[in-house]
Amino acid sequence: MCSASGGAHEVAKSRKDLAQAAALVAALRESAPFAFADAMADASARGREGWAKPIERSLSQIGAGFP
Repeated sequence: MCSASGGAHEVAKSRKDLAQAAALVAALRESAPFAFADAMADASARGREGWAKPIERSLSQIGAGFP
């Protein structure tokens, strides 16, 4: 019954979450670039499918890819 409004809500929430992530990544890269690199290395070490791949996909969505 609420699928139409629920879908719009999910899209809006996703956009908000991605905007927040972009701001956090930008701030971390500026203030502590090694901390960002360490966090990415840690995520990669925890497994490609479980952590690294979803993080890479999200970074790509906000235009903040990680080499």
